[in-house]
Amino acid sequence: MSGSPRVLISIVNHENRDLLRACLHSLPAAGRGVSWQATVVDNVSGDGSLEMLAAEFPEVVVVANQRRLGFGANHNQVVRPLLAAWPGGPDYVLVLNDDTVLEPCAVTRLVATLDAEPAMAAVVPTIRDTDGRTAGNRLAYPDTRSAWRADWTDRLDTADPDDGYLQGCCLLLRVQALVEVGPFDERFFLFHEDIDLSRRLHDAGWSLGTCAEAVVIHEGHASVFKPELV
Repeated sequence: MSGSPRVLISIVNHENRDLLRACLHSLPAAGRGVSWQATVVDNVSGDGSLEMLAAEFPEVVVVANQRRLGFGANHNQVVRPLLAAWPGGPDYVLVLNDDTVLEPCAVTRLVATLDAEPAMAAVVPTIRDTDGRTAGNRLAYPDTRSAWRADWTDRLDTADPDDGYLQGCCLLLRVQALVEVGPFDERFFLFHEDIDLSRRLHDAGWSLGTCAEAVVIHEGHASVFKPELV
């Protein structure tokens, strides 16, 4: 969208050209009535993703990595400039996986949730898989055993809608709160960045929330088990 956006959408792509295309196509309806700009961080894809972006989405800002980085380091290429420019620039940053499709007005409803709650730092939507099943969007903080189980199997920890951490596949963050606590911790290459950030926001006195009316479809693990990444 033209003009100064209220929301900067950060999407990291790793060899998922077709999924990324579907994700980007969902954004206009998802952000209806909200000014937004999308940035794709391409994690050295060799599947024609960059060519697809240039041909089909010339309005999308592209950061083309020269070497592969982890989840937090990739998104921080978008987040850090926002923090440096604060209080100018977008109010919110939406961290979004490339294997997601947002339903209409999902971004609009997430933004409305944070607008209505000035003490809330972050909000997640309802998350559904490609079969329509609802997945946990706010989960209990893990211990060592449960963290391994969640990362490498299909089992997840129990939901904790009041005190849990927010899932990072689709996470709207208040830039002001990130200025206070900092961006993703890049010592986490893959997994647990969302847990760490949720805890830091909570410990700094910010609240975390969910928005049931906003919905994202998440394929899940589209990049995680690719041998060239892990």
